[in-house]
Amino acid sequence: IGYLEYIDLYTADRKRNCNRSGCSDGYRADEEELRGGKIMKKMKSLSTVLLLVCVMVFVCACGKSGAGSDTKTEEKGGKETYVIGCSWMDLTTQYQATLKSYVDKYCKENYADEVELVHMDGQSNSATQVSQMETLVSQGVDAILMVPYDRAGCAPGVDAAAEAGIPVIELCQETNSPNRSSFVGSNHKESGIQTMTRLAEEAQGKGKLVVLEGPTGQDCVIARGEGMQEVLDQNPDIEVIATKTCDWDRAKAMSAVENIIQSGLEFDIIFAQSDSMAMGRLKH
Repeated sequence: IGYLEYIDLYTADRKRNCNRSGCSDGYRADEEELRGGKIMKKMKSLSTVLLLVCVMVFVCACGKSGAGSDTKTEEKGGKETYVIGCSWMDLTTQYQATLKSYVDKYCKENYADEVELVHMDGQSNSATQVSQMETLVSQGVDAILMVPYDRAGCAPGVDAAAEAGIPVIELCQETNSPNRSSFVGSNHKESGIQTMTRLAEEAQGKGKLVVLEGPTGQDCVIARGEGMQEVLDQNPDIEVIATKTCDWDRAKAMSAVENIIQSGLEFDIIFAQSDSMAMGRLKH
């Protein structure tokens, strides 16, 4: 879901490249499929399908036996209702809010009488998120869907749920807890590699680079940074001159780039670790 904006920018960029230098048949087919809506439709539904299916598989597998025997359910129209806790990293971010809306929509359309969602906002604070996870455990939810704010800081919340026999599916980002039930997300290091590779190609392997990062310590921030560095090691003429933490926030990214420009620091390339921060720097 969070990549829909990127696909549109990506398609426009491919179109500009085609107009400028011509396209192979593969590029044309790729563009036509994007514009035809096939990938757009698939991506709009894929995340929510994976999430709800994964959660339901774990809930049904655990059922009401073993360590999960004390979980609470309600009866609606003769049907058992499963309660799924959703621990979001920060619902003030556009990506998280959009993801939540699609999870709600998918659940309502497909599991209205079978699944109840309980949402909690971690507000970009590991301690708050762990406390909320403990609350979900005390409420006896049947499963937890978690977008952890911090790899190490949120691990105790996963451990607490696992100790209570409640399956935890980590989404988008991972903790370092070995007790999660599953993970749904992308390969963040590969994302960093692909982004930096494209930037290096556009810059012809040389230039001064500004990096816009997400919150320090998050799994995807670390992995995307590692992927970026792997490409930089192969392009010694690209120099990182500034790294700014912008917390996935478009306004913060815009402000960071504005401050760099006003300082007189010259740069040629910007590596943004998310689409929202990339849109912030486009304002300049």
